[in-house]
Amino acid sequence: MKIDFNRENNQFIYDLEDATNVVLQNLSQHLLLKYCHEDISFILKQQMEYLTSIGLMYDEDQEMPICDYPVTLDQEALESYIMSNSIRNDIYLSYDELDDILDAELVYYKMNEALGDLGEVLN
Repeated sequence: MKIDFNRENNQFIYDLEDATNVVLQNLSQHLLLKYCHEDISFILKQQMEYLTSIGLMYDEDQEMPICDYPVTLDQEALESYIMSNSIRNDIYLSYDELDDILDAELVYYKMNEALGDLGEVLN
């Protein structure tokens, strides 16, 4: 799964496999023992699906969605979306574990210089 993230004049292509590998390299040993590659990939995919649904990201084969910018990210709704879809797929994680996984994903964004001003807000 690859998703475009439009950054003014540049584009960042989110690669799920690359992001999953970076997350796995930056997780605690406890989480590495609890969640496999497929679990982490599924969790990140759910995040991307949510971000796509609100117009923040879009599939590389689609045109940029028409929506009001800036897009407001409802963190609670994002977490709820990921958690409920994970449970339906027998992946049981706590909100703290989800936060740790998403924090590890920030390394992927930083490596690709995809955060810009957003990175300052997130840190």
